[in-house]
Amino acid sequence: ILRQLFGIQNIPDHLPDPRKLLGFSDNRQDAALQAGHFNDFIFLIMLRSGLIGALQNNKGCLIEEDIADAVFKALGFDQDDEAVLAEYLTTPSLVGLAKQEAQRTLRFILGYRLIHDLRKGWRHNNPNLDQLKLLRIDYTDLAAFCADEKRFAGRHDVLARLAPQDRENLARFVFDEMRRSLCLESRYLDAIEQEKARTCAYSYL
Repeated sequence: ILRQLFGIQNIPDHLPDPRKLLGFSDNRQDAALQAGHFNDFIFLIMLRSGLIGALQNNKGCLIEEDIADAVFKALGFDQDDEAVLAEYLTTPSLVGLAKQEAQRTLRFILGYRLIHDLRKGWRHNNPNLDQLKLLRIDYTDLAAFCADEKRFAGRHDVLARLAPQDRENLARFVFDEMRRSLCLESRYLDAIEQEKARTCAYSYL
């Protein structure tokens, strides 16, 4: 329906835009609930498409440190166009330090939402990119670490006896489960950093 609506061309200037999608409900509370779900779905799709765009712009590979800025740019938020600034700033005319602070806060929020979206069992009807096998998350130098026999000599017998590949498979399984449960260290999950971003967001975003 949406593709058909936005496929309409040559709308005369003197006529109102006919491209609207209406929903009917006999329950005002249910209508508000469904509108909330729809808005959340749009935000989720924008966030995930921004991540895919950022990966495409960076040869398919990003590290956690760079992911928020890459998605910020992929969504076009680095532009100075007033219409773009109005998408996320309460005052699009912000300049100088205030604008930089607002954009820094938005990058933090994007980073937080991207990590939060990867947790296990979060959305049953909208599985995340990791669950859909559209995204592969790896661990830097894990294979080399697991292949270093000296590190595991004198450690737990099971780890010492395992072949490097089996050791890597075990580590990857444990790390994946920890990551999907958000049991990891990241500035985006730090309570103090989150409080700073929340305060700034109320002021600027």
